[in-house]
Amino acid sequence: MHRPPPTLQLADLETGKHPAQRRLILEELLAHNLSMLALRAGAQRYHAQPLSTNNILKDKLLASLPFKPTSAQARW
Repeated sequence: MHRPPPTLQLADLETGKHPAQRRLILEELLAHNLSMLALRAGAQRYHAQPLSTNNILKDKLLASLPFKPTSAQARW
C-alpha cells in the first residue's frame, strides 16, 4: 500500500487480511487463471499430424537391440 490510512492496523497487513491485500490476491489469481485459459485455448487449436510408421525400420531397430524390450516398449 502506497499511502495507508493512519487507522490501519499493522496486524492486518502482517497477516494478509487487509481488504487491499485480499483484492490484490484476487486480481492476481484471476489474471493467472485467465492467462492459463488463453494458453489452453491456443494449444487446442493445433492438432498434431499422425506420423506414418515404417515397420521395416522398426523391426530392424528392435532386432539390433542387445536386450529384449519390455512389454511397454514392445507396444510402441
